[in-house]
Amino acid sequence: MMPISDTALKDLHKLATTRVEAAMNTVVQLLENDEQVLHLSLTIIANIAQGAALHMHETMQKPDGSKPSMGECYCRVLSMLAAVQGVETTVLSEDEAKKAGIVA
Repeated sequence: MMPISDTALKDLHKLATTRVEAAMNTVVQLLENDEQVLHLSLTIIANIAQGAALHMHETMQKPDGSKPSMGECYCRVLSMLAAVQGVETTVLSEDEAKKAGIVA
C-alpha cells in the first residue's frame, strides 16, 4: 500500500467533513425540533467515536506490547475530540473513566 501524502490526507479529511455535514443537513430538514437535532448530532458523534476507538483498539499497542482495552480507547478518543476543540483535557485511564462514570 502506498502512503498517502499530507495534502491528499487533508483533502480526504475535507471531503469526509463535507459529506457528513451534507448528510446531517439532509436529515435535519426532516426533524421537528432542536432536541431531535441534538440527539441526531450526538448519535453521529458517538458512532464516529466508536469507530475511531475500535480502530485504535485493533491497531495500537502499549509500550509493554499489550493492547489497550476498548474502554481506554474510547476514553482516549473522547479526550482527543475535546483537545481538537481546544478544551484542555487529559487522557483518562479506564479506571479513572469508571470512577467518573464515563464507562461501565
